[in-house]
Amino acid sequence: MTILFGSDTMKDHPDEIICIFPSNTLLLNAEDVLEEAKLYYELIPVPKQVYSNCGLALSIQEVFFNEAMLLLKGAGLEPGVIYKRWGITLNVVKG
Repeated sequence: MTILFGSDTMKDHPDEIICIFPSNTLLLNAEDVLEEAKLYYELIPVPKQVYSNCGLALSIQEVFFNEAMLLLKGAGLEPGVIYKRWGITLNVVKG
């Protein structure tokens, strides 16, 4: 599935992976895991075209994605949905 965004509302981050969690609690726990590992991430609002019970998402640079997923899986904190952003589109990676 591909979701298009208006170019005026989204930055161009061709190497960005967006992880959506089913709840704020899981997201905050995931943030703790990544912070403890000193892995770069950003908390961003969930794109409005994507439905989620959680209003925030983790944005991870693709270069750190595999390491982040290993850490999160090890902590039992897999995202419910994962998107890869290419310019103004989001493509579902998992979900």
